[in-house]
Amino acid sequence: MRHLQSDTKCDLIIESAEQYVNFVMSQATPKALSREEIIEATRKDITLQEVMHLISTGQWDNLMPLEGVDASTLKIFANVCSELTSVDGNFFFNFLK
Repeated sequence: MRHLQSDTKCDLIIESAEQYVNFVMSQATPKALSREEIIEATRKDITLQEVMHLISTGQWDNLMPLEGVDASTLKIFANVCSELTSVDGNFFFNFLK
């Protein structure tokens, strides 16, 4: 029985392909945000602050955005307002509906 000799060039190509696939997979996988990161981002974003106000008041029919807040963006949130919630004064999207 003959043993095939290892082809160094072929091994290098296979190894490179595996490294490339691993790189793509690690970069393509979405990163989950922690609750704290969501809270901090909400605090810093004027649009999300306005969404928080609308969640608390329920005045989605009377959109009067603050300066610096795009009304069309608020309309997008208004379309899913029944799926938005506030917990302890923080904004969350309810995925459990």
